Amino acid sequence: MPRTPKPTWAPLPEFAGTSTTGSARDRALQDRLEAYVVKAYRQGMSIRDIAQLVDRAPTTVHGVLKAHQVPRRIQGRPPAQP
Repeated sequence: MPRTPKPTWAPLPEFAGTSTTGSARDRALQDRLEAYVVKAYRQGMSIRDIAQLVDRAPTTVHGVLKAHQVPRRIQGRPPAQP
């Protein structure tokens, strides 16, 4: 049986196209982005989905979570409940 593909998310308008390299980022935007990433992850959203919504790479989302000392969940599907 073929697997159903995961949905892809369009970036949120607040964060779409705001990814830049270097240190010339808007600090207020960065603070809002980090707050959104931490909140979304704590609410159960996957790192991959968050990355799509904030228009960043998953490694950037990992870095934000690490900087805010957010405990990581176990990778993969949760174990089946008896």
